[in-house]
Amino acid sequence: MYFEKFKDVICEVSNVSSVEELCPDFVEATMNLADMDKSRHVDVKEFTVWYNAISFSEEVTLSPEAKETRKLAKQYGIDNTEIDRLKACFDKFANEEGVIDFAGFADLINEVLKVPSGHQVFPNRLLSMWRSADTDGGGGIEFDEFCVFYLKTFSSSEGNAIMDYYRNVRRVNVATAPGC
Repeated sequence: MYFEKFKDVICEVSNVSSVEELCPDFVEATMNLADMDKSRHVDVKEFTVWYNAISFSEEVTLSPEAKETRKLAKQYGIDNTEIDRLKACFDKFANEEGVIDFAGFADLINEVLKVPSGHQVFPNRLLSMWRSADTDGGGGIEFDEFCVFYLKTFSSSEGNAIMDYYRNVRRVNVATAPGC
């Protein structure tokens, strides 16, 4: 298979319509890997080695939407597992355009904070969070806006979102007993 035709194969296995949709570094690396003898022709052996090497890469295994989510994870320094969890929660309450309104935001916050059934975040706190999240005042929040809000509001190494929120609302120094 000639090199130019091989680009179509890369697109097919990566679930994209053109190589321009892929990371240029990935395209260059995969082309170099496939053409081991630099003949500008990919034979069956080269193809087999290439496919084995790239078949579990994110470019091949992830959907375009998941690739965007991973790009946000890298941009904001969020662990892949955490951003996948946030995205799954967000998508439950988002409309067809990928936007949540205030009611969806309330449900999302209750789920992200793991608020027990029958309980809810105080309405004035929820409204304060909404105003902080909806930075453009458009009445809806997209996932990337939510990520910024989440990091700003609930970022701590302790992993307790409720404690993080209240710690950010009113900063209070807390002394710990020796040995704690």
